[in-house]
Amino acid sequence: MAQNLTIVRDDQKNFRQLVILVLLYLIPASQALLPIDDPDIWWHLRTGQWIIEHHMVPTTDPFSAYGMGKPWVAYGWLFDILVYGLYTKFGLLGLVLFTVILSLIIALTLHHLVRRASLPFLIEIGITAVGLFCMKPVLTPRPWLFTILFFILELHILLIARRSGSPGLSASYPYSFLFGQISTSRLFMASPCSA
Repeated sequence: MAQNLTIVRDDQKNFRQLVILVLLYLIPASQALLPIDDPDIWWHLRTGQWIIEHHMVPTTDPFSAYGMGKPWVAYGWLFDILVYGLYTKFGLLGLVLFTVILSLIIALTLHHLVRRASLPFLIEIGITAVGLFCMKPVLTPRPWLFTILFFILELHILLIARRSGSPGLSASYPYSFLFGQISTSRLFMASPCSA
């Protein structure tokens, strides 16, 4: 009888934890499902289209009246190609799915990073929820989603290197290179709440 009671309590605890986890992951998913009100996404789509049509990255601004013909560095070109490809295949739904999926990957990666600290479950969830809540305003279809993801991944690499005593900075170089190609933000400080 006592063993059955323990099993029931464990099942209830597991169910409560599952409900809390679902609520945690609803934070980024719900934000990512909001209407796209960021006008820069159209610039990224048009740049991606231009790159695909011309088979090169533009070196001068071909779009704005003010910048027409002036030197321009399209350093987010890989992101531009990605979102243009999603848009041409799936329309606006592609942009929404991209944002939801990348936001959930960010949430999962952040949660995993916090979980490595071996904190009690509710504190782990609380810290992750605060981080996700602070990121809510930037969970839009922009290159900075990759910035956030790669920043968290680099933290993972550095923490692994620190625990193992090996120099882990060289392992983060590929992330830094890819991060520089996809994202327009070269530096992401973990303080989006201050924005």
